Amino acid sequence: MSKKVLAIVLVALFVSSCSAVKKSEKAIKEEVKKEEMRQENVETVYFDFDQAVLKNDAQKILNKKVLPVVKTDELLQIKIEGHCDERGTNAYNRILGKKRAEAVKKYLIENGVKSSRIKTVSYGKTKPVDMGHNEEAWAKNRRAVTISAAKKR
Repeated sequence: MSKKVLAIVLVALFVSSCSAVKKSEKAIKEEVKKEEMRQENVETVYFDFDQAVLKNDAQKILNKKVLPVVKTDELLQIKIEGHCDERGTNAYNRILGKKRAEAVKKYLIENGVKSSRIKTVSYGKTKPVDMGHNEEAWAKNRRAVTISAAKKR
């Protein structure tokens, strides 16, 4: 009789431990999914030739796609990359790229994002997305890329 009771108890423990493992696996999968969702968000806004002023369509992109993400998760750190087309000197384009990144940073701060979460960098004309030598290519390269990613722990 005691062997049957022991067997029943062991089976009950095994079954209950399996369901606990499944629950913890499910919880882990949900956490991983959440982490993947906040891992990186990349948005690009574009600028006119020789300008670092945010256009209305750029503000709309920031309002719709960047601000909702970065304002709801204080752990996200934001990197803004300023880029230019190939025209102009390296030095000039580094400065212009920095101004573009800073314009986006200023806009985010004005809309409630803490400046301590934002870093800017200028790549000038060194990282084009389009290698062409025409207005269409140059327009694609005049940009600021906002990258928000979870802070490393």
